[in-house]
Amino acid sequence: MSFDTDVLIVGSGAAGLTAALNLAETRKVAVIAKGALGDSASARAQGGIAAVLEEGDSFEAHVKDTMIAGAGLNDIKVVEHVVEQAPRAIKHLIDLGVPFASENGALHLTREGGHSHRRIVHVADATGYAIQQALETWSRSTSRPAGMQRISRPAARFTGSTPTTARPSGSKP
Repeated sequence: MSFDTDVLIVGSGAAGLTAALNLAETRKVAVIAKGALGDSASARAQGGIAAVLEEGDSFEAHVKDTMIAGAGLNDIKVVEHVVEQAPRAIKHLIDLGVPFASENGALHLTREGGHSHRRIVHVADATGYAIQQALETWSRSTSRPAGMQRISRPAARFTGSTPTTARPSGSKP
């Protein structure tokens, strides 16, 4: 069996499905996985996601905490980018349906590890599972980007079947 695609993403965890959903807005995308679609390390992540979401916290404090926790080995430009984009990423996950814990109408933030402020959003002890489920649900929905090939069965690695060959659109077999 063969299929045509512009982009082939290997891995159906949170990173793979997020990349697929974003790229599918302008490309024909296929996702393959080593096992069932939801059987990823992402689904097993128990902690939460850090973001500056509370008054009194700052991007600068988050960057400082991250650099200290990384013993200064982190790439400062990458850390700054990730920290600055985190609030937007959290909002996107909420829009996808991730049911982060809330308290009195606001996100419930916890303090973990080397963080100096409460900035961890979570879904009890199953944050990774909740994110994975939201991404899978959206990838199967009718509102997914046009280029995202429908993933019809959890056991399927790609559009309901397991491909034996893959090649970019327009290439010769």
